[in-house]
Amino acid sequence: LDPMGEISVSPEFTIDGDIDYNTGNVDFNGHIVISGRVKEGFSVKGVSLTAKEVEGASIELSGDLCVSDGITDTTVASVGNIYAKFINNSTANAFGDIVIQKEIIDSTLILSGTCQNAGGTVMGSKISARNGVETGRIGTPAAKPSNIRTGVDDHIKFWREKLEAALDTSM
Repeated sequence: LDPMGEISVSPEFTIDGDIDYNTGNVDFNGHIVISGRVKEGFSVKGVSLTAKEVEGASIELSGDLCVSDGITDTTVASVGNIYAKFINNSTANAFGDIVIQKEIIDSTLILSGTCQNAGGTVMGSKISARNGVETGRIGTPAAKPSNIRTGVDDHIKFWREKLEAALDTSM
């Protein structure tokens, strides 16, 4: 079910192991299932992605990202939702929600949905979530400040500016 309410069936591509030099980058118009990690320097494009861990990668999806462990040093663009145990030193742009079980550290999240981190901690991060932020704790005495914005859709603003810049350069 996509964000526009349309139901579709996508093919599935399964990788037993990691995305690394053996597989190369993955660009597949369907659901991608990885039993291991997406390693540093590699990119994944597809409808949705399920992986154990994502580290130092670039992810671009028209659906959901489901990571059983964490997301570290990664750039994520998702039309759907993002699920992970933690997100660290990463940037995520999503039209949906982000659901993090533990911590959000030194990351920038721009969401059209909500940021759900009910039992976790937000430290040194910038979060813009149109529908709100739910977290157990924001900051620690030793952490750098966090910036939380709600009720505005910076995600739409981000994509509008990116599209306008692309139009300006093509003319």
